Amino acid sequence: MVTKLLPKRHTRQFIDQLREFGEVHVPTMKDERAVVFAPLRDVKDVVLHYQTTIIPPKKYFYDPQQVILSFTPDGGYKLPDEAELNKKVVLFGVHSCDIAAIQILDMVFSGTFYDTFYFSRRKNTAIIGISCIPDAYCFCSSMGTDFVETGFDLFLTDIGANWFVRVGSALGDNIVRANEQMFSNTEPKDVLAFKDHANHFKSLFKRELDLTALAPIIELEY
Repeated sequence: MVTKLLPKRHTRQFIDQLREFGEVHVPTMKDERAVVFAPLRDVKDVVLHYQTTIIPPKKYFYDPQQVILSFTPDGGYKLPDEAELNKKVVLFGVHSCDIAAIQILDMVFSGTFYDTFYFSRRKNTAIIGISCIPDAYCFCSSMGTDFVETGFDLFLTDIGANWFVRVGSALGDNIVRANEQMFSNTEPKDVLAFKDHANHFKSLFKRELDLTALAPIIELEY
């Protein structure tokens, strides 16, 4: 996997430049306590360090209600506007657990009943992940979702004065190339800093779940 270094002093500028790749959506404060993903208005409003959002980012791919067609006696049926389904979106600031959850949705909706609406949005959405600090209720370490190797175009990990950036797709590479003046190549010391962060991150989780026989227990409850 290709890795790059992004100095934190370029963070706001980088987020603003993402507009070239679509409508940018970022974590922002809804009120004094709640964080939501919303369209980027001002880069000063972006919340880089948050725990959870009110609604997970799956809202960008799977609506609780979806119009699959409309019908009138005179005009017959009409399919939804393809422009809305094919709108380019850049989703910045997604945590690893949410990226893992989106990949599970990919498996669900690519099964026997393939959801074209879901995948229309999915293929037109760039995902840029960001590292987080778990709170007292986080248990993604127990679920193995505190770290992801796939499912993102770029992933930014906080290693001090810089972001350690993992490039996860061709689109992610294009984003880096379009902003190459902000990025530099990683050095061995940066890789060590990334590994140190990963090891320390594991120790921050205060809650563990016993996964013994979890799958059959869920099946029995169902």
